[in-house]
Parts: sequence; structure tokens; C-alpha cells
Amino acid sequence: GAMTAALWAAAGLPVSGGEADAWSQALGRVRGLDQVEAVAERYLRQLGL
Repeated sequence: GAMTAALWAAAGLPVSGGEADAWSQALGRVRGLDQVEAVAERYLRQLGL
């Protein structure tokens, strides 16, 4: 949750209201935390960060 929120903030995406943490928790339940981090890394690479 915290790592994903930090990635979201670094990407300049809204993190208000625990939005990023809610996303990470939802994705974590579906895919597992490793997958969440991998998806976040791919997303940030697509943004060129």
C-alpha cells in the first residue's frame, strides 16, 4: 500500500482519500502484492519515469 501510494504520488496521480492504497489492496487480493508492484513498475515505465 505505502509503496504503491508513493509510486502514484511520484507519477503525479491523485492519491487523496487513500485512493492508491485502495487500488493496491484491491489488486493485491486479486493478483498478489508482487503482481501489484510489477504492474506499478510497468505503468511508471510507460510514463517514462
